Amino acid sequence: ENLESNAAARIKAHYGVDASFPGQTPVIPLAVTEGWLKPRDRRACREALHLPPEDVVLLYMGRLSIDKKGDLTPLLYAFRRLVDLHGGRLTLILAGGANQSNQKMLNVTAQSLGITSQVRVLPNITDAVKDHLYGAADVFVSPIDSLQETFGISIVEAMASGLPVVASGFDGYRELVVDGQTGFLLPTLWGPAPSEITQLGAVVEPSVSQLLISQNVAPNVVQLESRLNQLIGDPALRRSMGQAGRNRARERFIWPVVIRQYLSLWQDLQGRLPEIPPR
Repeated sequence: ENLESNAAARIKAHYGVDASFPGQTPVIPLAVTEGWLKPRDRRACREALHLPPEDVVLLYMGRLSIDKKGDLTPLLYAFRRLVDLHGGRLTLILAGGANQSNQKMLNVTAQSLGITSQVRVLPNITDAVKDHLYGAADVFVSPIDSLQETFGISIVEAMASGLPVVASGFDGYRELVVDGQTGFLLPTLWGPAPSEITQLGAVVEPSVSQLLISQNVAPNVVQLESRLNQLIGDPALRRSMGQAGRNRARERFIWPVVIRQYLSLWQDLQGRLPEIPPR
């Protein structure tokens, strides 16, 4: 809406023409299939992944890319402090598409923090492994700092799988997670654009530009640690938030619900068409 308004103002100033956008801007979400709502056998999923049956498992699912998705180093530092609080009964899984340099960075950081045995980096996983991960996890965490994240289908998958979600509090995530009910949204700050972006503009290579911008975005790491600690220590809260998330996914983010919204929109648009005169 801001872009449309600014464009209309520029056209008016330069050409004296009123060019306000006459169309609608409906928001219809992405969705998952109803199969995601089916509870999985937690013990069987953990056995398939060789995970300790009694650990509290934290799961991040998404691209493992510092420039295209998010810097997960602060999450590793927070997890180190949580291990100090809770001992050896925690596992953190970082899963998703990744190149070798990003894998190495995460593994080296985990090694330097002394948590290699409790952190698993799983790059480029299969759909079967992905399904087991959602079934084995206790908490889903997504503290990303990339402004290109306008929705977050992995959060919907996690909610449909009955997991409480701890996520950055910006962009489309606020439309998915109900803070305090289906999980927690982290206070997230965004600073001014870096001078390199404003001075060089389109000359900057896109991945470098994305990295510079994301380095100016900061989810609150103290809150990240605090909320994860709260969920780790309260199994009942994990279950209640997970069930609330599954209910929300069932009501809003499965394809039958979303397709009905498209059908309603198309019918509305068709009703607005002028009558086509006979030939």
